[in-house]
Amino acid sequence: MKLKTSAQKIQEIFTKNKLEFQVIELSHSTRTAQDAANALSCEIAQIVKSLIFYENLSKNPILILASGINKVSEKIIEKEIGAKISKADAQFVRQVTGFAIGGVPPLGHIQKIISIMSFLIGRIFGLQQGLLMLSLN
Repeated sequence: MKLKTSAQKIQEIFTKNKLEFQVIELSHSTRTAQDAANALSCEIAQIVKSLIFYENLSKNPILILASGINKVSEKIIEKEIGAKISKADAQFVRQVTGFAIGGVPPLGHIQKIISIMSFLIGRIFGLQQGLLMLSLN
């Protein structure tokens, strides 16, 4: 089955870098962590959500990968990076990543993005209507 454009873009990155991952698309929405958990019949804690913020002064984007069950603490992130941050709106997300909110993968962005990964994340990264499953061996 032919992948949609955004999913195909991610699959091509894997292929180009000789990574043996396969992007699959589902018939159910995976736009939210809860949607993805429902589509896979798994716990929301097993889902990784991709959230885009930006540094208030520089406007540099920040990608936060966190467990679907966790709420991201902006204050903790601000303390870690030494700058105030704000959650990005839909236009900013599309501009810096090339993807819509609810469909931001952890790689393949238009712009270089600072990435922060929670140590409590599960094994699944979401696309809007597809999933990128990683085996952590």
